[in-house]
Amino acid sequence: AGTPLLLSLLCLAVERSGEIQASRQALYSSLIAGLLEEWPNRKMVERRFRQLKPVVLQELATWQIEAGGYLDAERTVRGLLSTFSTAYNWTFDDVRDLLRELEGDGLLYSERAGYDLRYKLVHPTVAEYLAACRIVNDPSLMSDFYKHASDVNWNGVSLFLCNMLDTPFE
Repeated sequence: AGTPLLLSLLCLAVERSGEIQASRQALYSSLIAGLLEEWPNRKMVERRFRQLKPVVLQELATWQIEAGGYLDAERTVRGLLSTFSTAYNWTFDDVRDLLRELEGDGLLYSERAGYDLRYKLVHPTVAEYLAACRIVNDPSLMSDFYKHASDVNWNGVSLFLCNMLDTPFE
């Protein structure tokens, strides 16, 4: 692990599974599951959006990579509202509560850039893994992914996808 944060995340994944995963995909899968399931249980905090977090995180990861690193808070809230409000009857307050939960779970960080608030997932590699999961879970997104094939921001997503897809690229 190149940073203390990655080392901590690696330790969490190893503690969860009892071993170091053989593949990068399995490691990040264990890591995300640990952060979504075990971390809130250790804090003994009830999480309102537990079932939706994987889907929301995959969406946020894709947006973050498309944006080149950070998520503008206002655009993020509007995007989540437009994506999830119809299906789940979400309000502005629901989206804010969800983002606070993700921050409390250590999956999302917020910071100020001047007067603007912006978000970022816990680590770029976590974002790449989650974006790859989104594409695997919704194959119709593969055509969108091809548009980013030469974009350096998507290289990590490409590596995860190569390991996750059952069939080779055509």
